[in-house]
Amino acid sequence: MYMARDAQELLKTYLKLFEIKIKSFEKIEHEEALSSTIYKLIMSDSSIRILKISFNKKRWVRECYCLEAVKKHILVPKIIEAVESKEDASGAILMEYIPGKLIVAQSLTNDLSFQMGSLLASLHQIDVKFYGDFSQDQILPPSIESGFSLLKEYFEKSFKECENHLQKELLDIIKKYFYESLKEIKNLDGPHIIHRDFKPGNIIVKNNKIKALIDWEIAKNSFAEEDFSQMEYLVWDKYPKTKDAFLEGYKAVRSLPDLEQVMPIIRISKALGAIGFTIERNTYRGRHKFVFDQCYRYLQNIFLK
Repeated sequence: MYMARDAQELLKTYLKLFEIKIKSFEKIEHEEALSSTIYKLIMSDSSIRILKISFNKKRWVRECYCLEAVKKHILVPKIIEAVESKEDASGAILMEYIPGKLIVAQSLTNDLSFQMGSLLASLHQIDVKFYGDFSQDQILPPSIESGFSLLKEYFEKSFKECENHLQKELLDIIKKYFYESLKEIKNLDGPHIIHRDFKPGNIIVKNNKIKALIDWEIAKNSFAEEDFSQMEYLVWDKYPKTKDAFLEGYKAVRSLPDLEQVMPIIRISKALGAIGFTIERNTYRGRHKFVFDQCYRYLQNIFLK
């Protein structure tokens, strides 16, 4: 894990590791970014590259693995070079620059929603043989029990991270609801490669056409339902008219999972996970206070009305 340093000093470390020279750079700031550091580099020959410095080794492994695993199936940036973590520096990836802009939820059209749905379905169409986390050599058999195991593992990890920071009454209600709801789930759609942060802000578009799906550092082999949670929370709750076009785009490629049975506990787990991440990084009172507060309010509104 890299320590916080001046942007220019941090960049110099990686320019040496990659043995590259640049004319200029721009640190890419992203309001929703919780983890890695990203630079846009103007190279000595005036070409453009993206340098992504991973927060830790696990995130670097996932990003490298997925960009290679999915590149023949969906649009993603090409890896030019990658360097592993060292004692004083996290792993980093030098990748191609994709011209365009990130999709903004409030300007999402039906056409782009349809494209996004088709993109997600194309990702879920990729054939995989196991559940698990690429960064841990975690291989679980392709059974529903493995899917349930991942679902419980994520919830319990997130719950533990939040235990000393959220109301006990709220946590007790959430825990009871999660395990009671889990008993009612009959099936999960998996295993598939799951992006786990599929949202407008991770999709590059140009001339109203999707050009790339980015940010793969929390991906794993899991169940398809999980990849709908960010769209539910960040887009469809606020802009419900975009949902039908998205689902139609998805169904144009593959059958839609049963979202109603599992989405509520996925969203609760995701909210706890986001809170837990800000606590783990000790940014819940500073840089990521808005994430902590937003997710906390979401849970309170559901369970403490």
